[in-house]
Amino acid sequence: MEKVAVVYKTKYGSSEKYAEWLSKSLKADVYEMDNTKIDRLKGYNTIIFISGVYAGRIEFVNFIGKHFNELSDKKLVGIIVGALPENNWWSRINYLLIPGRLKKKVKFFKIYGKPPGEEAEPIKKSNLDSIIAYLKR
Repeated sequence: MEKVAVVYKTKYGSSEKYAEWLSKSLKADVYEMDNTKIDRLKGYNTIIFISGVYAGRIEFVNFIGKHFNELSDKKLVGIIVGALPENNWWSRINYLLIPGRLKKKVKFFKIYGKPPGEEAEPIKKSNLDSIIAYLKR
């Protein structure tokens, strides 16, 4: 049976909520990235990373890059959470800045994340539908 882990980093709560929803849908274990050592992830077949983009940096990219060799035998998914749509030029620039070896190894998705402020649209579980479908193939 495939073991799945979800590793997230959140600033405003969207990534954490998505991690919880994915955990329930996929029967996955959830870990907060800052408190997770690479050894904890060795027993998993699939690892899903979720974080926002802060100051142009996708938080999980450094973690994957640092532990690339240890993660090389895993199915890796990266979920980028942000207020800007995938086709926005900032989103495209952020993707272009991801190292090539990670782009080859990690399947990336971009989904909506609620920025601070009450006027922003709330996040929806349905934003994960295409990701869950990909993972269940």
